[in-house]
Amino acid sequence: MMSLLRRVLLASVVGGLITIILRLRSSVDIPRREGSWRELAGPDLR
Repeated sequence: MMSLLRRVLLASVVGGLITIILRLRSSVDIPRREGSWRELAGPDLR
């Protein structure tokens, strides 16, 4: 029973570390966007 608990704990820790590493690596490459509306201007837009 203790062996199973250790394996589950180890798998959870390894999975968490992999998730953190992948999120940190991907967050550097993707620039943040403002996400707000902007008004369009031009002669053909009414």
